[in-house]
Amino acid sequence: MAGISDGELAVYDRQLRLWGVQAQQKLLKSKVLIWGLEGSNVEACKNLVLAGVSLVIRDHRKVSAADVSFNYFLRKEDLGQSLAECGARRVQELNPMCGVSASTSGPEEDGLSGFDLVIVGLRVLGMDVSRASAIDAACRKASARFS
Repeated sequence: MAGISDGELAVYDRQLRLWGVQAQQKLLKSKVLIWGLEGSNVEACKNLVLAGVSLVIRDHRKVSAADVSFNYFLRKEDLGQSLAECGARRVQELNPMCGVSASTSGPEEDGLSGFDLVIVGLRVLGMDVSRASAIDAACRKASARFS
């Protein structure tokens, strides 16, 4: 198929049948920032990477026992280590064909350009909705969608 390699055809066959070549090509070119590896963002990581979307997992926190109890990308041996780095390593294992990287940047509203979508977990912002609103504004300036 035009624009899809043989390796991608084998991995994404089911998706290609579902939504077609053009949609899959857009997914393969997409870059998403997952800011806060928590709650529904864990599931979003899994689903996006399996669809071929490249991810940057941004989280400045360390892995806690509570994180290990609900986040299936984390293990007990990760306790005290970087949440972003441990999570990104395991998310990457789901699909070696797309890029997954970690960022341990803090909760500042910088580094948002170059992303198609930014998904923020409120817990990483200390449940501060006004901070989420500021990040939304920064995403608009950077031409990134915000969720």
